[in-house]
Amino acid sequence: MRASKCLQGWALVILFSLMGREVGGQQNRSAIRGQQSGTRNSKKSDQEVFPATESARAIHNASLGRFRVSGSEILRPNVVLILADDLGFGDLGVHGSESIPTPHIDKLASQGVQFLNAYVTAASCSPSRAGLLTGAYQQRYGFEFNTAGAAVTERFSRGLDPAAVTLAEVLKLAGYKTGMFGKWHLGTRTHLHPMSRGFDEFYGFLAGAHSFFLWLVRSLIIQRSCAVTCLSPRLNI
Repeated sequence: MRASKCLQGWALVILFSLMGREVGGQQNRSAIRGQQSGTRNSKKSDQEVFPATESARAIHNASLGRFRVSGSEILRPNVVLILADDLGFGDLGVHGSESIPTPHIDKLASQGVQFLNAYVTAASCSPSRAGLLTGAYQQRYGFEFNTAGAAVTERFSRGLDPAAVTLAEVLKLAGYKTGMFGKWHLGTRTHLHPMSRGFDEFYGFLAGAHSFFLWLVRSLIIQRSCAVTCLSPRLNI
């Protein structure tokens, strides 16, 4: 089906989490061997995993330069790629779920193609994203474990190897405008940010999880401080 002119040539990657909390772990095993949790060995844990370096940038540029993209601009379809964390096979209506209504996903399935023997390359959040966006097994980047929380991820420059080429960067070579919305979980520093990895736009959160109800908590705190509303003690704020 041909894309409309107003949206033609867009590639959106929507990565989101169905859980409000992640279990952190050590990642980038090839860079810091023997630190399964990233904190057991205080000597080694002070080492930055993927800092911004000229050598990483040179490797990245050389790898990206190997791609040759050809094709007609008129036949450039829109691409929407959705990755859901912790989504079970039986959680969708199209797969038989009667407790969780998913009419829009069911419609996509009924009007499209289902790959029932296709599997993600990892059973956890951060590594599966690395595999999806690079087209390579995440172990090639020492990324077989989740990153830790946002503070530790930022401090030790954890994330997707800056030398790796992403799907978004290749799509841009083909003339696409790219956007990423939702959960990133591939690094929090500037050189690991989505808009440093090939995406033109980003709206979401960088670490593994955040509160879905932060706006409500803030609202209640403001009301309490202004003595506008008497809060229930059950909220424990």
